[in-house]
This record gives sequence, structure tokens and C-alpha cells, in this order.
Amino acid sequence: TVSEYGDSLSNERPLGPGTLTLGLGYRGISADSSEFGKHSESSFHFLAAQSVETPSFPLTLKAGIRANLNSAFENTFNPEFSVGYGNPKFRALYKISLGANLPSFQQRFGRSASTDPNPGLGPEKGLNQSLGLDWFPFDFLTLNLTLFHNRLKGRISYVRPVDSGIGRYENLGSTVYQGFDAGFVAKIGKPVELKVGYTFLDARDKDIGKFLTSRPRHSVLAELTFRAGDTFSLTLKADGESKSYTDRMNTATLAPRTLFGLRAEKSFGNLVIFFDGTNIFDKEYYYVDGLLAPPRVFHLGTKYNFQ
Repeated sequence: TVSEYGDSLSNERPLGPGTLTLGLGYRGISADSSEFGKHSESSFHFLAAQSVETPSFPLTLKAGIRANLNSAFENTFNPEFSVGYGNPKFRALYKISLGANLPSFQQRFGRSASTDPNPGLGPEKGLNQSLGLDWFPFDFLTLNLTLFHNRLKGRISYVRPVDSGIGRYENLGSTVYQGFDAGFVAKIGKPVELKVGYTFLDARDKDIGKFLTSRPRHSVLAELTFRAGDTFSLTLKADGESKSYTDRMNTATLAPRTLFGLRAEKSFGNLVIFFDGTNIFDKEYYYVDGLLAPPRVFHLGTKYNFQ
């Protein structure tokens, strides 16, 4: 049993020709297991960022730093920088940052029929770069493209030996993620909206020159939404992934899959009643760590918007 709790606060205020952002937060996590007993960890983060806008040219610069203080892992200090340009028809944003991701309890200590624990699993660190472009050629159409290139050390990946049905999560030495996201949003009149996105990912283990495990090269997501006035919407969803590899030498694969979903929302003032269905055709498929993915699932719930 794993429990997570936390909170974060942030504040923005004008400073000079731009905006100063300050923030802090706390995250605690505890676990109780029949295998490794009780364990708890915590982390604090602090962030500060300053943006600068040029009055005579639509250019925005932003620089900041995020400090993470962790009880179970080394502390990290991650700077970031971005530069953006925008006008009513076009936007561009370049970002570069250092980042760190911590392994979860499940990745370190979880045991199943296809996964062994790895208590020594460590964090992954990366140098991340992206260039995002948005174009608005017509009022009803938005086109977007994002190019990315990430260099990672200690990438957390599930690795299963070819001659075994049991694997575990491991830190890989040097890896590269590069590719692009492309998509569009089209509004067909007021009641109909179509969103389509495609991702091409070239993720490689640089130590051996092979593709990373559990990372499909091609992913597609599509959503078609119908609206009846301002109170009812119905969304049809489809997402697909190409095959991915389960071993470091790229000899064993996970089959490609396509899933379909459905979501409906009806609002009564600030109260919203929603219905959400995932994997509605009850397709059987497996996660990369060998576990059977959920079957058809339906959720019925409510939301209330406080204003």
C-alpha cells in the first residue's frame, strides 16, 4: 500500500519589465509492504523564475532555477531558460533545462510474476531541449509542431532478459530521446472540434546502440468532440501505439495496440455530471512489464466548480 500527500504554493508579481514567479512545495510518500515493511520518504522543492518582455518587439525571455531537497536521494538544482516570440498568427518557444526524476516505490520494491524488485534503483537526470511552433492560419484551425532532444543519464527503464520471463526496472547509462510532436485542432462550426496528434520518438540506448525498451516509435491520439450549447459535450477518443521492445538487444517486442474511449459531460450551473469509458471495446493487451492491462472500465462521477 502506497500513500502520497503534498501541497504547493506559487505567487507571481510584476517586477521590472517582466514577472517574478516564486514557489515552494512538499511531497511525502509512505509505503507498507509485507516484503520490505514500512518506509517513508519526503521531498521539498523551491523555485524562482524571472521573465522579461521587450516592449518594442514581441519577445519574452525567462530564466529560473528549481531546487529539490530529497530525504532518500541526493539534492538537485535544476536551471531552465526559455525564449519566446509571438504574434496573433504565430508563436515560437525554445526551452532548455536540466531535470531529474525519482524512481517510485513500485519501481524499486514492487514484485510480480514478471517483475523483480530493484531497491538500488536511482534517479535519472537529463538535459532537455525543445522548440515549439504554433501557427493559426485561420480562425477555425491551429497547427502545432514541437521538436525535442533530450540527453539522459540513468534513464529508468523496464528491462527483461531474452531468456527469462522476469525483468526489473534498471538505470541505463546514456540515452537519447529525440523526435517531434505534430498535430492540429480544427473547429468545424461551433459544435464540432477535432484534435489529432502524432508523436515520432527515436529513443536509443547509446551504450549499445539499440532502441530503448517500452518506448514505441509511433503514437497517435485523436479526439472528436460534439457540443450541444454550453451544457453538454460528447467526446470520442482513439489512441494507438506501434510495437515496442522489452529487452535491451531488441529481440522481443510488445505488440502494437489501439484503444478507444468515450466521455460525456452535462453541466447544471456549477455542477457537472460526467461519464467516462476507457478501452470500451475491451481489448486485451499487456504493459511492458508483463502485467495485464485493465479491461473495459466505466466511471460515473460529478464535479463542482467553486467560483
